[in-house]
Amino acid sequence: MLFGFVFLWVWSLDRTRSSILCVAVSSFMLAAAMVSHFLAWPGGPKPAAVFCGFLYTLSVLCACEGLLLRTGKRCGLYFDCTMLALVTGLLWIFTYASPSLWARIYIQNFGYGALLLFTSFRLAELRHGNATDRILFWILLGFSVQFFIFTSLTLGLSTPEGGKAFVASPFWGGLQLSLTVFGSGLAFAVLIAAITDMMEDLRRERDSDPLTGALNRRGLAEQVRRQFRNPTSLASVIVCDIDHFKSINDTFGHDAGDAVLRAFGLLLNDIVRDNDIVARTGGEEFMILLPATVEDHAAEVADRIRHRFKTTVFEFEVGKLLATASFGVAEQQPEELIETTVKRADGRLYEAKNAGRNRVFASKDSDQIMISTRHKGTVQDSVSERQNPGTI
Repeated sequence: MLFGFVFLWVWSLDRTRSSILCVAVSSFMLAAAMVSHFLAWPGGPKPAAVFCGFLYTLSVLCACEGLLLRTGKRCGLYFDCTMLALVTGLLWIFTYASPSLWARIYIQNFGYGALLLFTSFRLAELRHGNATDRILFWILLGFSVQFFIFTSLTLGLSTPEGGKAFVASPFWGGLQLSLTVFGSGLAFAVLIAAITDMMEDLRRERDSDPLTGALNRRGLAEQVRRQFRNPTSLASVIVCDIDHFKSINDTFGHDAGDAVLRAFGLLLNDIVRDNDIVARTGGEEFMILLPATVEDHAAEVADRIRHRFKTTVFEFEVGKLLATASFGVAEQQPEELIETTVKRADGRLYEAKNAGRNRVFASKDSDQIMISTRHKGTVQDSVSERQNPGTI
């Protein structure tokens, strides 16, 4: 019950996290099942055996769904209902039609172990995650496996006769101990993972630009501190700027300008590698840090971005727009701080703009400068239906 209320409180802080709500429901179902089990409620031992088995199964299914939902996966309602009906039906058979405590124990312990093991296999990628993910995975795997090993070793092929003998058996005492240790450990791991996820999301929101999805200046500084302080780990820098952005805002409005910025940010993230860093450093200014990348390759990346962006057609109520961007590229030199590399790339960006925009400048040496032919976009005024194109 305590875990249930704690998870419910954590969920109330961010109600978009349905995984936490599932785990909270699982905790409450487990508490209700234990009450039914120990008090033989409702209706005495036989009805209680079926009812508490139903609640135990529901608790395990909710826990599995919560663990999977955290990573965007799920078993699904059909699977859950099928497993709930199957386990409950078997418990009813071995309670009323063919009474067997031994069969009920194996059905529940092996059934719950199988469900948790299935979940752990689907979450196998957590083995390569952060420390919290790894701890969560191994506790879940251990919890699922112990159902099979412990039940087989302590129960065997028969159950002790009589209630007192059963309660005093190694199986019963060991079951309570294993559920306490593994169950509490798993609950703590899930709780820590939930809090860690929320803190990571807050950090991401703090360090990201909400419009473009790129890092903001604070996020960029943090990534530079983590990855680019070692002068022996050379990188290249691309500094880019959307051409005539003020004219876009003046002609089409600030909503259109935001749409162009958003599209440009998405384009950058789409083209770069997973380990490259994209940041929005100003109004229409962006920066890309490419670890372990030579200048020529960085210039090729910049030119791909330039070409893709200039061919993107933006349609607004007042007309269509083709926009362009300019780029400056620099490669980090041995023993050079990344900030110095950024300054050199920034200088080349201004050279590209002064040379006519819609260009990539990748070297001060004139025979290595990549100059792309300027592409003129058209501005069609759909309101007045003017036919003469404008230029942005």
